[in-house]
Amino acid sequence: MFCVYTSEILYDTPYMDGVHSGYKGLFTAKIYGRKFLRRRIRYYSHSSASFNPCRPILVLELSGDIHPHPGPVSNPRRSGKGRHTLLVLTINARSLNNKLRDFQSMVYTSDCDVVVVSESWLTPSVLNKEILPNGYDIYRCDRQDGKRGGGVLIAIKNEIESKRRKELESNCEIVVCEIHISKGMKLIICGFYRPPSSKNEYLMNFGNSLENIVRDGTPVILCGDFNFPEIDWELQVAPGCDNLPNIFCDMINDAFLSQMNYSPTRVSDSTSNILDLVFTNLPDQLYGLSTFDCQLNTDHLGISFFLKTTVKRTKFSRSVYNFKKADFDGLRETLAHTPFEMLLDCDDIDQSWEKWKDVFLTTAEMFIPKCKSHNKNSQDTKNCSSCGEKASTPSAKADMFNKFFASVFQKSDHGAEINHDVFHPRVDKLHNLHVTVEDILSVLKAINPSKASGPDQIPGRILKECANEIAPSLTQIINLSLRIGMLPKEWKWANVVPVFKKGDVENVTNYRPYISLLSVVEKVVERCVFDKFFPFIASRVYHLQHGFMKGRSTVTQLLEIVHLLTKSIDEKGQTNIAFLDFSKAFDSVSHLSMMDKLYAAGIRGSLLKWFGSYLHDRKQRVVLDGKCSEWLDVTSGVPQGSILGPALSVLFINDMPDVISESGTLALFADDAKCLRTINSDADCVALQRDLNNLTTWSAEWKLPFNIDKCTISTVTTKRNPVSFIYEIANCVIKRVNEQRDLGVHIT
Repeated sequence: MFCVYTSEILYDTPYMDGVHSGYKGLFTAKIYGRKFLRRRIRYYSHSSASFNPCRPILVLELSGDIHPHPGPVSNPRRSGKGRHTLLVLTINARSLNNKLRDFQSMVYTSDCDVVVVSESWLTPSVLNKEILPNGYDIYRCDRQDGKRGGGVLIAIKNEIESKRRKELESNCEIVVCEIHISKGMKLIICGFYRPPSSKNEYLMNFGNSLENIVRDGTPVILCGDFNFPEIDWELQVAPGCDNLPNIFCDMINDAFLSQMNYSPTRVSDSTSNILDLVFTNLPDQLYGLSTFDCQLNTDHLGISFFLKTTVKRTKFSRSVYNFKKADFDGLRETLAHTPFEMLLDCDDIDQSWEKWKDVFLTTAEMFIPKCKSHNKNSQDTKNCSSCGEKASTPSAKADMFNKFFASVFQKSDHGAEINHDVFHPRVDKLHNLHVTVEDILSVLKAINPSKASGPDQIPGRILKECANEIAPSLTQIINLSLRIGMLPKEWKWANVVPVFKKGDVENVTNYRPYISLLSVVEKVVERCVFDKFFPFIASRVYHLQHGFMKGRSTVTQLLEIVHLLTKSIDEKGQTNIAFLDFSKAFDSVSHLSMMDKLYAAGIRGSLLKWFGSYLHDRKQRVVLDGKCSEWLDVTSGVPQGSILGPALSVLFINDMPDVISESGTLALFADDAKCLRTINSDADCVALQRDLNNLTTWSAEWKLPFNIDKCTISTVTTKRNPVSFIYEIANCVIKRVNEQRDLGVHIT
């Protein structure tokens, strides 16, 4: 059977009707009105007894017009440093996968401190940065058995000191986090999901966690979808039901927790059930509990409440331009009369750039004031570890991340000579480039003003606003760089931000560089070079390379592949596909090898020298919580976050298809490779294995090894008895799969 189905989601722009800055307008309040009518108190460690509150309290609570914990239902004004409340949301999302935009809108609009999500339905392929890109630390328990559904997530504002307490979790869908509150105290926040069909063992696992959580008397908030509609929470019993709900009630009573939600959270035409619950041992500190429509197309209402407490908040600040108070007219006029040409009268590219930058920034600061910006650089973990070492301060963590990211680089080959005999070089050559003021002006005006600045601290907003005034002097510097074949050192520096992938959130090996922030001016140069350089090599790019090519995309490649597969199926044939994955992608590419490829592509003279300068002597540092690591050398790889990087990547593997035999097919999307062959006999399998051997030799020669653990083989056919064969890469058997995710679609 052959099937293609997509997991890509098209999002509409999220809007929430009636939203305004106040909390009251965001949620429809349904305040609970009754507390317990029965409580259980433990006299001895092995027994418990029940008692009823006194009659006056019962009369007051049953009257319905006296709230047991009076307090405002709208969001208290929380400005400045003196915030003494936590706003907590708990929802059953019934899948966040296709609702991430709406979820982000809900969280950021409400400005909640903590959000607990049950039934997240997430998988490790969804990164934390995709869920809430900024401002929150995310702790997850995705369903591990591969089955659809389930999952728990807790997101906590990253200005609040928090960490995960995995040792308190057990074999169920639960997340336990710890928040630091005032005077050295701690608060435990738990998220839990109980599937309706779960058995006694699942509940016992939860009970083990709960017992450990409450053992030392730490304040606790426990939220989630418990799926016990049978329980009458006014009596805290499940009359006439099986033993499971009553066992759960006993667990809660023995933990001395109070259930705070008495409003139905799953309402239909025929039923009204309280499934989503809030438990705490701080009932007097919790107020303003209400249910609300969370606008996530789920069949559950969300719950919101406030907790009176003072949390320990971390503040990271940095100095940024206050563009709201900028005098751009004055800046433009001053720059227009600045004699930049007198500063650029030498052939020292570093000296010319430093002079230009110093004058430009000094002038900008005369017309644009600065202000403090808080918490713009957020991290996903409060502590880090690597090879047994631990780091807790921002500077130490930044250094640890940077050393790990740099560990994938290969030893520098700077100074070695280019091998002119590797290929048959093309006849036509490109020796040098020259840019005009119009070229630079066009790129400056196209700058995204919201893009972050690089190590030179020059924001794109100022470059864009002053494009006409600075274009002539920048053109002079850029042409000097192209003429002498050298870049200023600062243009080759990058600020790196880490992003979590999966696994242990405190282990730096589970992170990758999320983005490399380069100088905006350097990217202007790259754009000008790309626009003149890439058309020269584009005609030589492999016809089945669909990555970074104009007019080609994931869709065009998928159409070609699906056409080949369906044609084979129509002819009652068989197609074997080897999905190939490179280890560390292009971080390990030799700079000298890249120069070999450029030479073979016809790049010569000062332009080839310029590319050599562009690749060599690069440096990077990690920026975390306003702190920077030490600079480390980038000794291999193509620059990440750059404009020329993708073009160089395409060029580097452009000769890879040359090793495939005539009847085989190699489809490429950037560094994503698939080797296909129609299989009619064992001889065809041997031919495919020969292609894989040739690809292995190519990867070894160019120091771009395959990640064998991620390489797979798949067979697409309608035959009942397809031709079988065991394939290998580098003498390792390739894992065979029945389904493979490729460019956002699943092929089975």
